Amino acid sequence: MSSTTTQTLSIVCDNSIKTSDNQYKLSIGNLASRSVHNITLKSCNFKNIFYNVISSNAILKNNTFHAHLDGVEENFDIPEGFYNINELLDALSAGITAFFLTQAVPSTLLDLSYNSITGKISIEVDDNGSGDVYEIRGLGKPNSINFLLGNTINLALNSVSGVQTPSVFDSIINLSGQQCVNLVCEQISKNSGAYASSDQLNGNLNNSIRNIQINAAFGNTVQYQSFDTDADSLTYSPSINLSDLVFSIVDTATNATLDMSATSICIELILYFS
Repeated sequence: MSSTTTQTLSIVCDNSIKTSDNQYKLSIGNLASRSVHNITLKSCNFKNIFYNVISSNAILKNNTFHAHLDGVEENFDIPEGFYNINELLDALSAGITAFFLTQAVPSTLLDLSYNSITGKISIEVDDNGSGDVYEIRGLGKPNSINFLLGNTINLALNSVSGVQTPSVFDSIINLSGQQCVNLVCEQISKNSGAYASSDQLNGNLNNSIRNIQINAAFGNTVQYQSFDTDADSLTYSPSINLSDLVFSIVDTATNATLDMSATSICIELILYFS
């Protein structure tokens, strides 16, 4: 790669430069007058602050448990947060039990448990002679508590001749949370072949500088370090002049901009000037 000069640009995206739409606007000062022909991402670090149960992002919202009682929709929400399996089952048990107690003849939740060998949830309900049919409704609800816990079908939990048998959810649980995100900056990606205007995106993250795997547990630091200059370089022909840079972290699957206000995003770029 030929160049006349290079400069390392270390950027800290924090709440001091955060905009109302969860983006980070950085003024690059006198660098704006210089022609850039290549930008290479060297590193990007931030804490894994991504919840596995979400209510605050309308696109990613998945905190509703879907159920019917005798054909009538009886859903409820679980508060946002990062849950382990025991915490989530406790919250779900409390929600189901609270609902049952509103009925004239309350059903009883006999069992809601996790089998660590199969990775699946079992549930058992006693209708106490009411004849009520409680149905958990995971079919077609990919953004739900049902889906997180492996309930992807509609499953009726009713007593037969007073005998209760446990029902097992059809799929294994998945509480891993966010798997990967994209670091986005339109000003850097534009004219590099990685850019598309918003009407061209259709859910594809063509404004992305880099897809970053969430390789750290919740609360720990995600560290991306480039070991492949070609893969992490954006080249401009002709050269470009940068203005203010606007960064964001977005969900890879949905293009939803993520709220990163609970952490700082540390980015290191190398700029190659013509």
